Amino acid sequence: MTTSMQQKNVVIDVSGDWVCRLDPEDAGIRERWFDRALEGGQTIRLPGTVGEHGLGNPLDMEPVLDRETVRSLRQHHRYVGAAWFQRELAIPPEWTDKQIELFLERVMFESRVWVDGREAGVRDSLSTPHVYEIGRLLRPGGRHLLTVRVDNRDVRHIGPHPSAYTDETQTIWNGVIGKIELRAQDPVRFRSIQVYPDVAENKVRIRASVENGTGKPADIAVRLFVRPEQAADAASAEAAERPPEEHRFTLSEAERQTLEWDYEMGRTCRLWDEFTPSLYVLEASLRTLSDGEPMSDERSVVFGMRSFGVRGTQFIVNGRPTFLRGTLDCCIYPLTGYPPMDEAAWENVFRTVKDYGLNHVRFHSWCPPEAAFCAADRLGVYLQVEGPVWMDIWNGPVGSDPEHYVYLPQEAERIVDEYGNHPSFCLFSNGNELNGDFGLLHDIVDKLKKKDGRRLYTLTTNWDRPLDEADDFFIAQTVDGVGVRGQYFPDLLAETTALAYTEAVSRRPVPVVSHEVGQYAVYPDMREIDKYRGTLRPINFEAIRRDLERKDMLGDADKFTRGSGMLALQLYRDEVEAALRTPGMGGFQLLDLHDFPGQSTATVGILNSFWESKGLIGPAEFRRFCGPTVLLLEMPKRLYDAGERWEADVLVSHYGPADLDGVDIEWSIARADGSVLDRGVLAGVRVPAGTVTRCGGAASGAFRSLSAAEQLRVTVRIVGTDMVNAWDVWVYPPAESGEQKAEAIAGSPSSANAASGEDGILVAEAWSPEVERHLARGGRVLLLPFGRNLANARPGKFFPVFWSPVHFKTENPCGIYVRHAHPLFEGFPTDDYASYQWKDLLEQSVSLNYDSIGAGLEPLVQVIPNFYHNHRWTNLFECRAGRGKLVVCSIDVSRRLEERGPARQLRRSILEYMALDAFNPATELSFEQLRELLREDEEAIAKADRPVGRELAIGRPATASSVKSAEYAAGKGNDGIGHTMWLAADEQPGHWWQVDLGKTYELTGTIVKFPQEANYLYVIQVSGDGQDWRVAVNQTGQTDTSQVRVDLFSERGRYVKIVYNGLPNGISAGHMKLEVYGK
Repeated sequence: MTTSMQQKNVVIDVSGDWVCRLDPEDAGIRERWFDRALEGGQTIRLPGTVGEHGLGNPLDMEPVLDRETVRSLRQHHRYVGAAWFQRELAIPPEWTDKQIELFLERVMFESRVWVDGREAGVRDSLSTPHVYEIGRLLRPGGRHLLTVRVDNRDVRHIGPHPSAYTDETQTIWNGVIGKIELRAQDPVRFRSIQVYPDVAENKVRIRASVENGTGKPADIAVRLFVRPEQAADAASAEAAERPPEEHRFTLSEAERQTLEWDYEMGRTCRLWDEFTPSLYVLEASLRTLSDGEPMSDERSVVFGMRSFGVRGTQFIVNGRPTFLRGTLDCCIYPLTGYPPMDEAAWENVFRTVKDYGLNHVRFHSWCPPEAAFCAADRLGVYLQVEGPVWMDIWNGPVGSDPEHYVYLPQEAERIVDEYGNHPSFCLFSNGNELNGDFGLLHDIVDKLKKKDGRRLYTLTTNWDRPLDEADDFFIAQTVDGVGVRGQYFPDLLAETTALAYTEAVSRRPVPVVSHEVGQYAVYPDMREIDKYRGTLRPINFEAIRRDLERKDMLGDADKFTRGSGMLALQLYRDEVEAALRTPGMGGFQLLDLHDFPGQSTATVGILNSFWESKGLIGPAEFRRFCGPTVLLLEMPKRLYDAGERWEADVLVSHYGPADLDGVDIEWSIARADGSVLDRGVLAGVRVPAGTVTRCGGAASGAFRSLSAAEQLRVTVRIVGTDMVNAWDVWVYPPAESGEQKAEAIAGSPSSANAASGEDGILVAEAWSPEVERHLARGGRVLLLPFGRNLANARPGKFFPVFWSPVHFKTENPCGIYVRHAHPLFEGFPTDDYASYQWKDLLEQSVSLNYDSIGAGLEPLVQVIPNFYHNHRWTNLFECRAGRGKLVVCSIDVSRRLEERGPARQLRRSILEYMALDAFNPATELSFEQLRELLREDEEAIAKADRPVGRELAIGRPATASSVKSAEYAAGKGNDGIGHTMWLAADEQPGHWWQVDLGKTYELTGTIVKFPQEANYLYVIQVSGDGQDWRVAVNQTGQTDTSQVRVDLFSERGRYVKIVYNGLPNGISAGHMKLEVYGK
């Protein structure tokens, strides 16, 4: 399937062997390499890249775990500069008087063409084919020397960040990919055909650009015929039965003219959408009627009858509301380093997307090739295409270079012209997270909307900003400061199933789409390394593996991936359900269903970079909570005491093809063994399509009959269908008087140790001589050191690392792995990962570093490190010591037990296990090892989260982009006075503040205190001369609202700058202090 012209005997495939010569010194034009056969070249095959043929600079990097190595995958051979490609052409004699084009389907970035030393032109699109008119340079029946020079440098100053031009995902490659063809046409020909469906009137408007290259008037006949793309499509038979239309015109001698016709599709024409992606083919032909040599042309254009619009805050497809369930494609194709150019590969991608219940793909700051649109047309996927632009304040905003005012509008128009007929092309954005000249962004979109209304447009993907009159929809992570993704409401997300974004959605009169939802880090899967058999080397993965090997931790890698992946999956699930729960919302775009191996190894996917499963969940199970119709449960909490009554509301998010009339919805509560405790039915429910429908309430007193802790499953299904969804809840027996007494003793400031008085178990808060004596006598000890100032401990976390621990620098962990089948958990039913009952436990814990003990200790709960800080951490383990037995639990299971069901029950389960004969730890540790592990240090935790060295910025000269008034001068931001501050002149993003430290230092980090708690988005930059800046910290995508922010890094510099590139509504850039640390 193609929208390109398919002509008789007029295409020559010129792929195959070409001679290639690299030109790193830019000597080729000066020395006129195009005049002769390339000397010293190497034969390679095109389509392809120089890197695929081993040309360029070989990778010179060792897999050492540092920031540069883990930045991204790397090419085995990388080349940036000019490369020359050359081959001979034989032109058929019958091509006399033909218009001949050279078609290069995709090039990065600039191509330049010569034939026999005569130049044909220059092209620079990153998104559309490079097409050259070369007929005037050719002699039919002759042989010619074709020379193509490709320069993959940033010739239009767009920067190395958009997915269209980056080494972070695809590579900055050099070559030609896709089709490489010579195409011959008669002088009277179609230049383009655009088909504009009118669904309401069952017709299409056909607009053809016709070229008359004869230099004199020409009479022509144009024949139009529309047929179903699939001949067996009986419902579209009416269109096939209609006779062709013929229209006659006289073309003037003008070179190009536009002709238009309306074509009736008939009453039974089938519409295109995600459920029935019906396609039609317009067969258009023309022939000359004038005397002389007859000329003709033919085109086949595939299109779909669909409208994609807006009604209020919802997207409308063919008059029916829809909800975008999307993921990103950042051009991650790790075998080649460039996107596939064949439909089969794209069908595989889009089938995976649809298998996981999604209907939408956002192409992050790039435009895919023709094959992607064709595959999406066939499978029914709504595509958002973007210009090759990612220009923020921190990396050079839109308009910072004069080229932007020419190149960006041209490229946007080329994208719409080239791919506009595809029904899958539903949305367009100028690019990702754009800042700068919004007037330019407005003008681009405004012009496109006037030219082509077949899709919707927005100025930029993301940023909380005023709605522009040209915005048809709004993509952001906050709206007027109100969050529209779960990270802004972490407690609601994790502790309930009630989160919705109703307030944020209500603040815009157009559809709101949640931007880059998720970004929950999953520990890199070391098993993936062997899959890289192409041009890219996974040296970032190799560095992580080597670090694990060096620390004798590689055996834990699969557990790390499993535990962190399941934590991320449950959070992704609840992000999706929160969006589906929101009436009138436009949709969400996940970042990401699959991994992003760049930007410091952001393995955030449920699938790997190859769109393959990590074994966390299957597509059918994923579709239960992510699909056209999803059953939802609105529960105020997930954790219950046995005496409580369970209540919930049942909702259905239904964006299917038709209403659900009179359906019965059954709910049930079941034990782990499947036995049902209670059930109920909501009978005869009507669920209109395109709505979130509240179907009724459910309630049960079944928890009152439970005497032991249980993990239960609440299931909701539509009877007689496969539509089902389920949620886990946890029920615990209430607190007993003995537990309240233990809590009081443990919380006493005067006693570090307290005996339980049961079964000879000593419960203690600190390692002490008393503990050692008890163990030496063969006793049993439960050590609960939470709250002590432990030298080898860090605060526990429930939520995993955001995006990447290197990109957003942190030592925080990525979840836990639980030995859930161990008898200690007999009274505390748990999964092997941090399910939601662990949230309070982990947030009220410290993790103990047991590197000094090593692999000999297999903890009951292993805290999963992030990949950049591979250490052994635990918060629950058992061992033998002396003649006794010990359990160490650094989770707080002593305080507020009456209100903390999981803590209360975990304590019970530990004590019950310790009283059994089965309490027989396999590992033995010496008192010396335990003393070191549990050693106390009053300043240990405070030191752990602060930069090393002394504060360097106080009182040093400071400057700023603007100041609100003299009271808020730049120097107020580092004067050491607690209540003063620097504030910018207005509330616009982009303001900066910088300090001159006086000389160069080894810098270790910064501490910023903002005027208030809010989600400030910023970058920290470092420079040696105040001119050339490096990004040390990028806090653009995070959701933290803390007033004080600590960023650790390692840089060398004299000048430090903070750039505020995102601000909450109504807040100016500014800070009360910015401390810089170093030595």
